[in-house]
Amino acid sequence: AVLRSDRAIAVPDGIDLGHAVALPVVYTPALVALVEDAGVEAGDTVLVHAAAGGVGLAAVQIAKAYGARVIAAATGSRKCDLARAHGADVAIDYGTQDFVAAVADATDGDGADIILDSVGGEVTRNSLRCLAWQGQLLIVGFSSGEIAEIPANRLLLRRAVARGIYWDHDRDAEMVARCTDTLIELCLAGRIRPVVDDRYFDDQRFGEGWPGGEQVQEAYHAPIGALMANYSAYREADAWVAVEDPALYFGQRLHELLGLAGVEVGGGVRRPTAGELAALPLTDEIDPGNSRLGLPEPLRLLYTIDSEPLGRLVLDVNKYSNNIMAETILKTLGAAEYDPPGTASKGLAVVARFRNEALGTSLTGYVQADGSGLSNLNRVSPRQVVELLQYAYSDFYLGPELVASMKISGMDGFNPPAFREPPLVGEMRLKSGHIRGVNTLSGYAHTESGRVVAFCVMINGHRSQQWEVDQRVAELSRVILSSY
Repeated sequence: AVLRSDRAIAVPDGIDLGHAVALPVVYTPALVALVEDAGVEAGDTVLVHAAAGGVGLAAVQIAKAYGARVIAAATGSRKCDLARAHGADVAIDYGTQDFVAAVADATDGDGADIILDSVGGEVTRNSLRCLAWQGQLLIVGFSSGEIAEIPANRLLLRRAVARGIYWDHDRDAEMVARCTDTLIELCLAGRIRPVVDDRYFDDQRFGEGWPGGEQVQEAYHAPIGALMANYSAYREADAWVAVEDPALYFGQRLHELLGLAGVEVGGGVRRPTAGELAALPLTDEIDPGNSRLGLPEPLRLLYTIDSEPLGRLVLDVNKYSNNIMAETILKTLGAAEYDPPGTASKGLAVVARFRNEALGTSLTGYVQADGSGLSNLNRVSPRQVVELLQYAYSDFYLGPELVASMKISGMDGFNPPAFREPPLVGEMRLKSGHIRGVNTLSGYAHTESGRVVAFCVMINGHRSQQWEVDQRVAELSRVILSSY
């Protein structure tokens, strides 16, 4: 593979590869915002929204590294504790506190000099009330799914600035290189440290850049965990609803199912204590024949079960568009290759290495932020998808399982009206996907000449209804079948 020299990043000894992958993904946006654009200095007060997320935690660490006083805002005591553990001086819980009033209390009414906002919507509008004189509002994203309209009078009355944070790798090449050097120096000095946890997966329950953040309670947006039941969702009335805590929900369901099977279980469902976790080995080498081996009292290993083969898991992911399974596979790849805890950044490092070695894809030629494609940060071209499909189809160990995992046009899992009739019905193996304003369809087509061709259709930024998109995609599909 050939890589442009100005886009190559040399990872020095002393920085774990799994950590290094996180630097350009979440730490570069935070550094560009706070240092390059806002010019953060010692003594500044910095308010970081969504402070327990990837970019948020990176911003907390970077602001502290430059001597700022950091106010972190997040939802829940656990996330607030996480922000404090990474340097925040003050933590505000969205769920129990009015962050505008809390910021005023924490700054004696002066407000924050710099506010980093990756949420949007009401958070953006209320953040304008938190700005100090000549303050700066840095807009880095809209995880709430709402782009706020900013009342200009708020900026005028405080002589403040609202700034969008974005950059181009070519136009801003010098800045990107400077940021990379700075991040490596900070990482080597121990002043920033990508987040890890002490269990098999980390505690990041949602993918980076998932639209809607934690506010979305639908099953497609369920929280990620290493221990889950029903894909972290339950049935309520006529809808599937995401659970709040995957591990506790698993324990509750297991408790109920054991009772239904006639197995009496005393006590309730709880998490291990801190002492038990400290003594509990994070390993798969516990001997089922000796349930006490390596386990602190009163824990006991009752049963072990091996996973289904990966091909069977991928079938469930593709046939049913199972986002949560895709995310757990990604984190498991990371844990298997770079040791637990499994994280998205470690899993993405495994994917990046495969794409680079097998396909020659430049590490800077695409952006992948999660395992399911739900993130609005993902940037990949149709050509790159087709190249991956071609590679997989020609591989004896990958091709048959991948084709079998895909939906059959007009028959199972993907059956808009136009695909239920000849010539499309049964002649395509597909994977569809959509988020707001974006639709994709990729897979293999059995053409009229008898060939099998890989294809990918992407439609971005549209405002059409789904039936309109289906019609246009069907027209393109007919062209593919007749043209090759």
